[in-house]
Amino acid sequence: MIAENRSRNDNLHVAYNPVTGEGCCGQRLPVNSAVAGMVWLPKAMLEGEPTDVLTDELRYKKARIKYDFELLLSGKTQNSK
Repeated sequence: MIAENRSRNDNLHVAYNPVTGEGCCGQRLPVNSAVAGMVWLPKAMLEGEPTDVLTDELRYKKARIKYDFELLLSGKTQNSK
């Protein structure tokens, strides 16, 4: 039990950046979007949505809400690295 606690405490201090995906769940890929410029998007979003999600602002925002809750909860924006 002590070893498990030590392991969990160590994991609290890993690098975390919800903009680039470092330390987040899932994988992010850099994408140049017509509505948002250069952004790091969840791979699941790119695989699960039609390609026009990158050019239609409303569809883009809805997809970000659906797939990218870590970025939304962090309060950061794609431009605040």
